[in-house]
Amino acid sequence: MNEYMRKLKRQLLFEGSCVTSRCGRGGGVYEYVQCEFAYNEGRLDGGELSKRNIISMFESGLICANEGEMMFRAEDIINTDRHFAALQYAITECIHSLSGGDIQEIQRRLGTGQNIPGDVEEQPKTLRDIAAFHIEQIKIGGDAKVARIIAFVQCLQADIAPFIIHAENKEEYEGRLDSPARLEQLFRVEQRRFYRETEPMVVDQV
Repeated sequence: MNEYMRKLKRQLLFEGSCVTSRCGRGGGVYEYVQCEFAYNEGRLDGGELSKRNIISMFESGLICANEGEMMFRAEDIINTDRHFAALQYAITECIHSLSGGDIQEIQRRLGTGQNIPGDVEEQPKTLRDIAAFHIEQIKIGGDAKVARIIAFVQCLQADIAPFIIHAENKEEYEGRLDSPARLEQLFRVEQRRFYRETEPMVVDQV
């Protein structure tokens, strides 16, 4: 796991730093994270963009219309674009440390209209710590999307496999926001899924 985390962080930082616009590059664990994260965040919020369109937006900035007169919600496109920008900042600027100012910048890039720095004086070291911080962020009025990006980065900082909350687990996720112990259990399920899907992309790299 230590070797996996070392390579994962190195690849995310390198690939994320190579993206000079909203459009990314084909392939790689960074693209997987961006697209998987943005797709599920959209679905958690009631968005309707397909995963194919999320990937197309990331790689080329284009939307695929499979049928004539096919319509897309501008809000979904804007929110996806904002999520790409916020997550890129979080990965490239916060992979080693996270400040209240960083949280404000993530909020700004997501367009949440909030200004909640939170308390990051002591970096969480375990998944339980991260679950507790996550719940506290939401309790004080923080946006859940911001909190989920923060949790991802905190995992990287603590050298533990990160996770993405999948849309099909929305009800279970929301039902566990009253208990760090119960939320940690769901985080572990998502963590195993993330590791299973990214491990081949990471360990095969020199």
